[in-house]
Amino acid sequence: MKAIAGYLNSYHEMPKKWYFLALFVLFMISFGLRLNVALNTHVNTPVRADAYDYYQYALNLSRHGIYSRQDYRPEAGEELQPDKRRTPGYVFFIMPFVEWPPTDAMITKITAAQALISALTVIVTVLLFAAILRRELTLLVGMFVVLSPHLINASVYLLTETVFTFTFMLFLWSLTKIGHDSSWRPWVLAGVCLGVTVLIRPTANYLILFLIPLYLYMFRDRKVTISLIVLALSTALVISPWLVHKFTVPDRLGATSLALDTIHKGMYPDLMYQGRQETFGVPNRYDPKWSEMDTFAEVSNEIASRVANEPLRYLYWYSIGKPKTFLSWDVIVGWGDVFIYPVQSSPFLQPGLFSSLSKAMKILHWPITLLALIASIVVFLPHIGRHLNREQVVVARVLSLAVIYFVLVHTVGTPLPRYAYPIKPLIFGMAIWMLWYLYRLWSANMQARHEAAG
Repeated sequence: MKAIAGYLNSYHEMPKKWYFLALFVLFMISFGLRLNVALNTHVNTPVRADAYDYYQYALNLSRHGIYSRQDYRPEAGEELQPDKRRTPGYVFFIMPFVEWPPTDAMITKITAAQALISALTVIVTVLLFAAILRRELTLLVGMFVVLSPHLINASVYLLTETVFTFTFMLFLWSLTKIGHDSSWRPWVLAGVCLGVTVLIRPTANYLILFLIPLYLYMFRDRKVTISLIVLALSTALVISPWLVHKFTVPDRLGATSLALDTIHKGMYPDLMYQGRQETFGVPNRYDPKWSEMDTFAEVSNEIASRVANEPLRYLYWYSIGKPKTFLSWDVIVGWGDVFIYPVQSSPFLQPGLFSSLSKAMKILHWPITLLALIASIVVFLPHIGRHLNREQVVVARVLSLAVIYFVLVHTVGTPLPRYAYPIKPLIFGMAIWMLWYLYRLWSANMQARHEAAG
């Protein structure tokens, strides 16, 4: 034990060549696990619901040059109408693979590509946390990402989770390069990565509004102000074609935005209509007034009215119930556990490595999550600078803000656990950082006592 403590307190770290070799091994293990699951999971009707939308967008864009999720049948005399319900980032990712009709080979190509992207996320996450942790501990973070059943299984679906997680981690990693390069290149890279992330899923739309005050407060430098403008302009440049599309394509009659839908659906306590268990996860399908509220004003007024009538119930739902639901283990509005859509077969359903892995990670889920949430508060305490240098403080606060931002966004909207997939690498990393920080506090305290005792 003393030997371990002495090593952890030393300034010696794993040599770079062994570090990168270990990182390569993690990548290969990660890719192997994900590819195994992707090739041996059979999803019932994989092109369904959200996946159907992405498929139709990619098909119509590749064949007709029109961004539309319409099931186009020219032989019936239909006209293909463009729409703007979903952002195009993930559509561009799957577009090279789409076929008509959808085939098993097409699904295999997409899921294999996603397995590779998910494995690359491990590398990016490890390098991201190298800014605030010892190399050995970043590999531990990487191992948790490698073994996460949710991140492994996300690759089998034609959904944004895997690609979004990768680009989001890439954005955060690019922010850690800012302190090592005095030019604007890291800011441009961060802006491009954020723009791509927003195009995959608009959840990250307002993250920059959380980060700008932090950087202005931490640096208070005119150059940083200009650099933040560069970041914002780089992001705007990437998403500008989509914004032009949104403003030029008229709304379809009766169509509502995804943002409005998620706020509206999230107003039901416990995601149930009138507390009825059979409505769990889909309360909107049972509410006869759902279709009557199709504007932000109407939804906001309804929420305000409900809060006024049952303040304690809604206070609990929005302050505790929603975050708890968002961060929970089981998929909601899906097949449960780590499955979004139903499957005919999966390595996770068979006795062996994957089912055992899932059981073990489920036991660790809440302890890890709670540690990460505590860390996300601790990094903002005034005394944190005594134990970390300024660059480490900035990075730790950026990562914590990202976690807090996602929780807040889904506290306003619908708190589906699958939407927490992109912050799972951050949760693993911040939990390990919290344990490391507690160890350092304990070690410093023990050293002070030893010195006082003479």
